Amino acid sequence: EKLWFEDASIVLATDVHLYRVHKGMLANYSSVFKDMLEMPTGEEDNDGGGSVDSNHWDGLPLVRMAGDSDENVSHFLMSLYDRDFYDGQKPTKFSVITSLLFMSTKYDIPSIRTQVIKHIERYYP
Repeated sequence: EKLWFEDASIVLATDVHLYRVHKGMLANYSSVFKDMLEMPTGEEDNDGGGSVDSNHWDGLPLVRMAGDSDENVSHFLMSLYDRDFYDGQKPTKFSVITSLLFMSTKYDIPSIRTQVIKHIERYYP
């Protein structure tokens, strides 16, 4: 999987996939993630087994992306980690554009949001 890094520092969970990524990358682009990752967390009681509990996966913090579709999270992370995934200068699937617009607005990622809005203005007047 492209979004599973051995040197990662956090695991994001959707209803479909787990994404092992870097806190610093998320915090660098998103003020919402930066604030969220700086907050202390309390322990919760949930079913877990082996190396997984309610707040961790293989010893890394586990963040459940409640309310975010797997497709939206995947598109968002791919736009951060793979510079060839989204190019505002080229035609792009509308589903990618709407995912990035939603996620960049929800998680306050101005660099992606600005690029997507310019893309929409250019290709969808």
